[in-house]
Amino acid sequence: MKKVLILASLILPVILALSVSCADLKVIVEADTFAKEEGGTVEILEGRTEATGNKSIRNWDFPGHALEWNVEIPETAAYKVVIRFNSKEDEGIDLIRDLKIDGQYPAPAFQKIVFSITGGWSKGTNDWKNLTVVDAAGQPVMINLAKGKHVVRMNNVNGRIGLDNFGFLGKDVPASVLGPQIVK
Repeated sequence: MKKVLILASLILPVILALSVSCADLKVIVEADTFAKEEGGTVEILEGRTEATGNKSIRNWDFPGHALEWNVEIPETAAYKVVIRFNSKEDEGIDLIRDLKIDGQYPAPAFQKIVFSITGGWSKGTNDWKNLTVVDAAGQPVMINLAKGKHVVRMNNVNGRIGLDNFGFLGKDVPASVLGPQIVK
């Protein structure tokens, strides 16, 4: 019995330390820090209401317009993906992006990410919304990423959105770490 207690007292702090560090994991990527662009030219904006880092992008309007970011993941773990965006009404048009990591879709949900209308482009009001990529059951898709550098590519499948940032977040990290959302 003493051996079990000694072993438990040695292992428990390690398990607790790992669970705390995984719960606090977050990597936030500002949209304007993209490394590559194909099929169009975005505009980098300053001063949009509630934009983090005071910069965001717009004119990501046409199918086939893709952006890539180089992302450093600090720890091998499971992450959810949250995207902070804004949009204005586009009659009858679905706002869709796809997302690949290192040239692959990390899960089927990343083949078609559908964005909602937020009501504006954050000119004087906060029109940002945080979208968590979810599965068919509405649960956040957790993807396993290894520590190190990764290439994230988002492609415009259809529609117009503005982008402030996106994040790879631990399971219990709230989407609100990307910035405040609209209150409507």
